[in-house]
Amino acid sequence: MAALTDWLDNPALTDYVNGDDTLVRYFLKAASVATDITPVNIYGVQEVSPDAVKYGIEEEIYHSGGGRTKIKRRPEFTVNIPIFASRVDTFVGAIHSQVFGSSSSYYANVLTFDDVPRINLEIVYRLPDMTHVGSLVLCNLIPQDFTPGSKTGNQIVQVPFYSRFIPVKLAAGARCVLDKFNGDGSITTFTLSQTPLNLMDMDVGLKDEFVLDNVIYVETKSSTATVGTLVKKDITIVGTTLTFSTAPAAGTTVEVFYACAA
Repeated sequence: MAALTDWLDNPALTDYVNGDDTLVRYFLKAASVATDITPVNIYGVQEVSPDAVKYGIEEEIYHSGGGRTKIKRRPEFTVNIPIFASRVDTFVGAIHSQVFGSSSSYYANVLTFDDVPRINLEIVYRLPDMTHVGSLVLCNLIPQDFTPGSKTGNQIVQVPFYSRFIPVKLAAGARCVLDKFNGDGSITTFTLSQTPLNLMDMDVGLKDEFVLDNVIYVETKSSTATVGTLVKKDITIVGTTLTFSTAPAAGTTVEVFYACAA
């Protein structure tokens, strides 16, 4: 019998996460080929809270004598990154893969964007003593057109993004890793910089965007393509070795995004 006198005790210290201690950083998808690419910290950013995932296709299918199955396809969500107005130009310039300011001879930021994923965002939740208590990962963020208006200094500007990739929550002690390689048409194996952690059980739940239990995504992009393609089959990762059943074509960039022990 369930007791009516259960005492829950005081919340543990790890239940208190102050937004002031959160680190927000991004991986630039246009970064040059390298392994364990260093993420860029965003200064002056406020709390980042993505909207709930919605689906472009969501319907219930009836099986005669077998019940019903719900089909969900084409996930999408939006998120604003609230940042001090004084930091917007640096951030937007980086998204455009340029350094904003007179020292670099780039004097303008264009506040319109192609429909192309630009960054992976890692929101690192920490206690005041910098103990990591988990992270929220937003992949393949696509910037949306916006204007900062006349805001300056420490006023807040909302920089809008959306994504077609489901958000990922990481447990304490895990950090994101971005490795990029060049394909030459003959190489089928690539050595990752870190040992990927197992992230999820692929046999349980809705995980249409995911292929393996130890990687967030593997993406290939030809030299003539604007947007990369998520690899959905014919790959394996064992230890630090990524293997393709067919070698990526010459000139193809292979992008691997996963988590390792921090």
